[in-house]
Amino acid sequence: MAHVSPRDPAALSSLTPLLDAVKSAMGFVPNSMLTMAHLPHLSDAERAALALAFAAGSVPNESDQQHFAALREHFREQQIIQLVAVIALFGFLNRWNDILAIALESQPQDFAADNLAALQWTSGKHAAKAQQG
Repeated sequence: MAHVSPRDPAALSSLTPLLDAVKSAMGFVPNSMLTMAHLPHLSDAERAALALAFAAGSVPNESDQQHFAALREHFREQQIIQLVAVIALFGFLNRWNDILAIALESQPQDFAADNLAALQWTSGKHAAKAQQG
C-alpha cells in the first residue's frame, strides 16, 4: 500500500491541461504525478523552468526566446545555464540508454508491464538480458 495516496484528478483543476496532455500521450495519468500534486502549487519560476524542460525535450526541440524571457524574470544567467545543463544531461542520458540499448531495471520493467501492456508497450531492446562480459 502506498504511503501517500494520489490526489483525485477532479480536484486539480489548475493542472487539468497538463494532466490531459499526459493522459493523451500515455493513455493514463501516473499515480506518481497525482501524488506529486500534493506539493504546493508551483511558483512562476518553477513553471518557467518546467516549460523550458518540456519544450527542450520535444523532438524537434521547441525551446525559444519566450522560454528564456520567462526564465530571466526569475533566474540569473548562471542559474539559467545550470537549468539548461540539467535538462541537457537528462536528454543525453535518455539518448545514451537508447543507443546502447541499456536494459531496464526490474522495477520500471515491472511497472511498465503492469501499466502499459494495454497500450502494446514493450521494452524492445531495453529488455533485461543475461549479463555479457
